[in-house]
Amino acid sequence: MAILTSTELPVAVLAGALLLGEKVTPLIAGGVVVIVGAIALVQLVDRRTRKADQASCAV
Repeated sequence: MAILTSTELPVAVLAGALLLGEKVTPLIAGGVVVIVGAIALVQLVDRRTRKADQASCAV
């Protein structure tokens, strides 16, 4: 659930730019990249942790 709420800002920036014609400055774009990167990193670490847990339980 936390990851879903974390995507709120990037979606809002994208919607504002596409639907309302708002300008996306480099600072805003950088912030969106940081947020999306953090979400991807959390997902990657979570997958690796789950795989390691499953492997240790299978033994």
